[in-house]
Amino acid sequence: MKTQNSKIFSQNDFFVRTSAEFHTKVSDHNKRRTEWIGEGKKFSEIYAPNSVYRQNIKRKNYPGNGYSIDQDLKWDLDHGWIKIIN
Repeated sequence: MKTQNSKIFSQNDFFVRTSAEFHTKVSDHNKRRTEWIGEGKKFSEIYAPNSVYRQNIKRKNYPGNGYSIDQDLKWDLDHGWIKIIN
């Protein structure tokens, strides 16, 4: 079941950092947020106010705590830096 906080992810979805290496031009904030996920964080931890993940979202249209992070997680998943373990 998806949450009111996400149209894609569930509160208990579990994310881990993969062994995928970063391209040399990847921004530090992208590295920091995915490395913070490390050996695993639930969506609820990532979504939490002021999480390290949220602190490292640098897109211009990101209003902050309480707003969707779906596109950021999807970006990291699509680049292979993190994956969902169920």
